[in-house]
Amino acid sequence: MSRFRHGNKHSNRRDHDRDDHRNNHSNDRDGRDHGANGKDHTGDNSVTDITTPATGQVTWTMSKGATTVDVVATLDGKGNVVFDYDASGGKIDLTGFYLDINNDGGRHHAANVLDWMVGRDSDGDRMDGFDFTATIGSIWGYDGNNTGDQLVVSMSKLGIDSLSDLDGAELGFNSWAGNGWCKTNVQMANTGTYTAPAEPEDLCDRPIDGENVDGKIAMQDSQITEVTLAYYIPPVIDGDDISWPGDTNGDPFYVVTVSVPAEMGEDPDAYIAELNEAVAALDPNVPGANFLKSVIVTDCDGNSENFAIWFDENGELPDTLSDGLFGVLERDGGELPADIDLAAWSEATYDLTLSGDEFLFA
Repeated sequence: MSRFRHGNKHSNRRDHDRDDHRNNHSNDRDGRDHGANGKDHTGDNSVTDITTPATGQVTWTMSKGATTVDVVATLDGKGNVVFDYDASGGKIDLTGFYLDINNDGGRHHAANVLDWMVGRDSDGDRMDGFDFTATIGSIWGYDGNNTGDQLVVSMSKLGIDSLSDLDGAELGFNSWAGNGWCKTNVQMANTGTYTAPAEPEDLCDRPIDGENVDGKIAMQDSQITEVTLAYYIPPVIDGDDISWPGDTNGDPFYVVTVSVPAEMGEDPDAYIAELNEAVAALDPNVPGANFLKSVIVTDCDGNSENFAIWFDENGELPDTLSDGLFGVLERDGGELPADIDLAAWSEATYDLTLSGDEFLFA
């Protein structure tokens, strides 16, 4: 296995259009983003049976006395985190929502002047402040007990870039147990666990989530499985004999096919320059990265398109192989057919995986 370090453009590929609010938490306490407050929910509002969505989820479970609260956080596709919470056991009224993003304490201990959170969490650790708080019910009010609801908060208000940023975050509730005016304050909190979305069995069912980058290769409508790099080989002339080092098909090209992981995205322009440099350093038969003539992209349905690197006159539109590789290439007395499967003529194949900021080839 060979390793090549590459840049950071892949690690931030998802959610790339969101502003970076990390380390700029709003510490909002007014709860204006949340849903209905203080409603009496008597129906089945269980949040523990939700199937892991395409964006993943974060789950929390916390208990105090006879009451257990389950919370599931997901994304709504509009830049918001949706917290579904449900309390079971005993007569409980949830009034305050508290979130400590990095579980390192925050400057807020209250959702409002009557709702404070200064107790201990499910592990017995002292709760030392929160980054975000919201009022979700009234204390000693005439509304019904709040035992479950949704709280919707924008990612920018929470200061996160992705749902996985809530992995390990401490979430808690201030609540009141009992009837009427004889209620006992109950505070509970615990840390959450992020679960990544399950990969679909069929690669073509994986949602398109890559970044569209300007360049010479069009963003594909389906997941890419292979990119094939066709390099021109300077000829070696010995008298009347002409040969191309590394070529096995009698043409002046050395062809390398790389199987790429889905997380690379659907637009090779985002990574082709780095991949080209890495392949040129890896394979001794590649004459150099600057000899890359053409890239053939194959998607999960088996469809392939060729894109010229040299002599490219149509931007990101596909090119015929005869135009994309040389202008007019003569081989065996005729022009190279436009529909030739050059990818099948590969002299070398590699499987690419990602490890942090490194390309790994096998």
